[in-house]
Amino acid sequence: MKEEHVKWHSPIIGRDFEMLVVGHSGIPVIIYPTSMGSYYQNRDFKLLEAVEWFVDKGLVKIYCPDSIDNDSFYNKKIHPSYRIANHNLYDKLIMDEVIGRATHETGHDRVAVAGCSF
Repeated sequence: MKEEHVKWHSPIIGRDFEMLVVGHSGIPVIIYPTSMGSYYQNRDFKLLEAVEWFVDKGLVKIYCPDSIDNDSFYNKKIHPSYRIANHNLYDKLIMDEVIGRATHETGHDRVAVAGCSF
């Protein structure tokens, strides 16, 4: 499987953000890490191997974005209103930057999403 590590400065969250992209074409599938997990977790847990046939045939292209759980729901040091505000920024990052990239790269106007937690 073709694998690419992507890192960029996100203007939405105001810091660098990382993502693993697997595949060369197909319907974009965004797979989130579990709570407090990171972008490479799905690869390390061998979950990507389960869809390797679909990836290799160009049926799906997998996007594994990082989480910002440390800045949102799991940061007990900040007020709950800031936690949800940060989570809303993450949602915007996913919509604008991750989905925008995925639809541009694949030519598909829809994406699938999956994940076991936040």
